Amino acid sequence: MSSCGKPPTSADILNRSIAYHDPENNWPTFKGQFHITMEIPDQSNRESDIKIDLPADTFYVKAVKDTITTEFDLKGSECRITYNGSENFSEEIATANRLSCERATMYKNYYTYLYGLPMKLKDPGTD
Repeated sequence: MSSCGKPPTSADILNRSIAYHDPENNWPTFKGQFHITMEIPDQSNRESDIKIDLPADTFYVKAVKDTITTEFDLKGSECRITYNGSENFSEEIATANRLSCERATMYKNYYTYLYGLPMKLKDPGTD
């Protein structure tokens, strides 16, 4: 069976997907939190608590694995990182655990992209 109609463009498909997933256009005002358990074969689980507030431009993730707790807290351009509850940790600990504001921004981008699909595909630079 063939269709005589013009196939939909990628923009048409994206707009239909957004209309389905976010019919009330709630994504721009999203404020939420969730818990993720990452199961890794032959390792202990990593438990993460994530908070995203798009209107306030804030992002927070607390991850616990074994005896290590890390927190990345972004508020606009401000960045706060803790390791086992302390903001004072050695460069060795920072390097070994990838504790940097660049890493915090990567987490923010990753989680807002992952949970904001398909709406994030309308962001500037995604054409």
